[in-house]
Amino acid sequence: MKDFQHPHILGLLGVCFDTPDNSPYIILPFMANGSVKTFLRAKRVHPTNFDDFPVGLTFGDLVRMCMEIAEGMKYLTDNKFVHRDLAARNCMVNEEGMVLVGDFGLARDVYNIEYYRSGGNTRLPVKWMPPETMNDGISNEKTDVWSYGVTCWEVFSLGRNPYPGIENHEILQHISSGGRLKKPTLCPDKLYTLLLQCWSSLPEDRPSFTELWVLLKEYWDEEHLYVVQSFQVQ
Repeated sequence: MKDFQHPHILGLLGVCFDTPDNSPYIILPFMANGSVKTFLRAKRVHPTNFDDFPVGLTFGDLVRMCMEIAEGMKYLTDNKFVHRDLAARNCMVNEEGMVLVGDFGLARDVYNIEYYRSGGNTRLPVKWMPPETMNDGISNEKTDVWSYGVTCWEVFSLGRNPYPGIENHEILQHISSGGRLKKPTLCPDKLYTLLLQCWSSLPEDRPSFTELWVLLKEYWDEEHLYVVQSFQVQ
């Protein structure tokens, strides 16, 4: 992590070994707004309202968050790094509202319920994993892209847990039989189609993070053009 230098990657400031319990403490930049998951949940109009835009955020803001995550993931991919645990809980929001991809295996105890123990002591984030990872332990850019699609679903669901009503041990059968996350109310059809591409059963049919960033940038530009045109009409 010490080599990561990117505005959308949570870098490492240092490691402290002089600690009360003699365990090394990792020093990271302070993220005033916590994780994307907790940030969006706190912004909901009502705790159970997933269908209205959150307080102080627009569609363009949600797209920007997804775009910033894609940009950070592109950087990791370009540096031959596979995240393996991309999720809204592991993306952080700073004081200015900018999203930084983080965790890299550091916060699993915090969201222990979202990891499934399939055997032994290993816990796996199965609701964010593609079938080839669950079946064969494969990890690469395209498996991270699958997780990215789930992360974007979390963004447009305002921090909901994916696959509500489906237990962790049922996930592999669900996605292997063609089951996918349903379209969130706040997610337009065009963008949901992109998420479905991220969840293609064939890894080679999934877009790259570069392609994802370009497409999201187009959506973001369209939203800002619409806002400007509306302002000019008024």
